Amino acid sequence: MTAAGKVLPISALLALVLGFLCPEAPAVALPQSAKPQIEQSSFVSKGKPITVEWYYADDRLAKTPIIIILHGSGGVGQFFRDLASPLCKSGSHVMVVHYFDQNDLDTASSADMARHFNTWLKTVGASIDYAARQPFVDSNNISLLGHSLGAELALHTAARDHRISSVIDMAGCFVLPTAKIKRMPPVLILHGKLDKVVPLNREKTLKAVLERTGTKYEEHIFARGDHAFDNVSFSEIISLCTNFLNQHRN
Repeated sequence: MTAAGKVLPISALLALVLGFLCPEAPAVALPQSAKPQIEQSSFVSKGKPITVEWYYADDRLAKTPIIIILHGSGGVGQFFRDLASPLCKSGSHVMVVHYFDQNDLDTASSADMARHFNTWLKTVGASIDYAARQPFVDSNNISLLGHSLGAELALHTAARDHRISSVIDMAGCFVLPTAKIKRMPPVLILHGKLDKVVPLNREKTLKAVLERTGTKYEEHIFARGDHAFDNVSFSEIISLCTNFLNQHRN
């Protein structure tokens, strides 16, 4: 509500909510020797080519689970590639989606996020369609991993798309109305206690939805972590993600 008692439109509410999101992606680097080769391809969403970066598990002959990584408002930074590298070594293909290609953006302001959020939801949906069509992907095991804005997109996508088997939410929350959400796949919540961009109290709505829908979830709060997961062990993040994904494969 405004001071005059008028109801704000959804776009304005999104601008207020998403305005908290940070344009900076976490900066964690793996040793050069640990980085696999990246293979790029693309799919088309609403007439625009969307770039994806593939990180393949060892076996490309058998159908293999896939993790789709959704970056935050700062765009595709090294952090997301550093996540993809060890995750693909745990037995999943990993696909990093450049969903900002939909609007020819490299980074997104709060106004961009409010304007394009629903469009990006459709782009993420198209990325799932694309992944599921690949002969080497197990379409019964599609997981989403997102940070900040990417986590918001992952959560709302999973609430709508029954193909998603699990979600890893890094410093995210729901930003659209949640009353109509009836089910969610298992969710791993990773959040820094010192996060001033998406404070911990923003998780209350997320956990309330998960509890209302009887969703399995794990929550890990890093006492020294901020929005960028600084001062958090990268190996611990990978271990938590890997264990969660392995527990919730179909």
